[in-house]
Amino acid sequence: MNGEQQLVASVSIAQGLAEAIASGAHPGDGTPEGQVLREALGTGVHDLGREALDELANRLVRGVRTRADVTQAVLDLTEPVSRLLASGSPIPPALAGLQRPRSDLDEVARGVLGTVAVRRSSAALANQDDEAARTWWQIARDAGHPSALASAHPVRGEPGLQVPVPDEPAGGPNRRRLVAWSVASVVVVALVAWLVALAWGPAERDIPFTLSGFGDACDGAVYPAAPSYEGPPPHPTAALGTDASELPEAGEDKVWTQYPALAPGHALHGVFNPDNLRQVQAVACAEFTGKADPAIKQCDYIDYSRANTISQALGSAVPVSLYPGQYTITVYEARTHRTLARTTVTGNGTDCPENIPTSRYELYSQLTIEQYATVLTPQLG
Repeated sequence: MNGEQQLVASVSIAQGLAEAIASGAHPGDGTPEGQVLREALGTGVHDLGREALDELANRLVRGVRTRADVTQAVLDLTEPVSRLLASGSPIPPALAGLQRPRSDLDEVARGVLGTVAVRRSSAALANQDDEAARTWWQIARDAGHPSALASAHPVRGEPGLQVPVPDEPAGGPNRRRLVAWSVASVVVVALVAWLVALAWGPAERDIPFTLSGFGDACDGAVYPAAPSYEGPPPHPTAALGTDASELPEAGEDKVWTQYPALAPGHALHGVFNPDNLRQVQAVACAEFTGKADPAIKQCDYIDYSRANTISQALGSAVPVSLYPGQYTITVYEARTHRTLARTTVTGNGTDCPENIPTSRYELYSQLTIEQYATVLTPQLG
C-alpha cells in the first residue's frame, strides 16, 4: 500500500468512525456501529481512546451538528488511523470493512483527503524532500483542494490548512441547516434559554463514552437515556471521585475521575464501573471534603532539590504527616438525579505515596476501591 492508498484508506475509515459516533452508538452495544467503536478502542492507538471519542461525541451527538463538525471530526480521526495503518498492526475486521476506493469517496472525504495531502506536501517541502512534496501536491489537486488547484506547484508555508466544508444540504435525515440570526436575536435567545434551564430543571446529557463522563451527574446533570434505578439488583453504577491530593478550596471546580473496575471474580465485578455504559443506572460521587486529626503516621521523603549532593540528600529525610482523609459519598440515579444514598467515611488507604511534589506538606488517607465497593454494596446489590 503506497502513501496515497494508505491516506485514502485512512480517510474512509475515519469517516466511518465519525458516522458511527454521530449515530449515537456505543462500544459493545450490539450494533454494527458499536462494533466499529469497540474495535477502534481495541487498537491501542492512544488517539482513539475513550476520551477522544467522547470529545468527538460532544460535537457530533450533542447540540446542533453541522457539516463543518462532521468534516472536522473526520480530519481529527484521519491521522490516528493513518498511524495505525502505517504501524503494520492487524486491522480489526469492522474497521477494515470501512475502507473504500478513492472513486467512492464523497465530498467530505475528498475535502479531508486534499487537506491532509496539502499538509504533507508542506511538511515535505520543509524537510527539503521536493519529490514527496510534488507527489502530495498532485494528490491534493486530484482531490480538488482549492489551494492545490490555485498553483500547479507546491507552495511553501502552510497553505490550505482549513478543510473545505461542503454546503449544508437542503434537507434530509439528521441534517440541520444553519440560519443567520442578528446579534441581538442571538443574545435574546441565549438569555431565554438560560432562564428556561434555570426554571425547568437540570442540564441533560447523553450517555458518555467514558465513565468519567458521568461526572456531570455529581454536579446536578441528568441522563434521560439511562435506565431507571428500580427492580431487583444488580444496579450497575459509575463510581467517581475527586482529587484527594490536597484540601479543596472554596468555590473550586470539581474534577470527577473514575475509579478502576473491580477484578474478575469480585462479587460486584461488572456492576461497579461496568463496561457497558448504557447499563449504568446510578452514579456514585465520592467527594474529598477534608481531613481529621490526629495524623495517622509520617511518611519520609528525600528532597533532592534542597541538597548539593546525593549523599547529603540521603542523609536528610523530610517527614510528611499523613492524616485521615474524609469522603462524602452520594449516590444518584443517573436518569433523574434522585438521591439514593449519602454517607461519610474515612479513607482506609494509608500507604505512603512513592513520590510527592515538593509543595506537599501533608498527605491524606485514600478511599480504596475495595472500601468504595463495600460502601456501595447496598445500592449495587
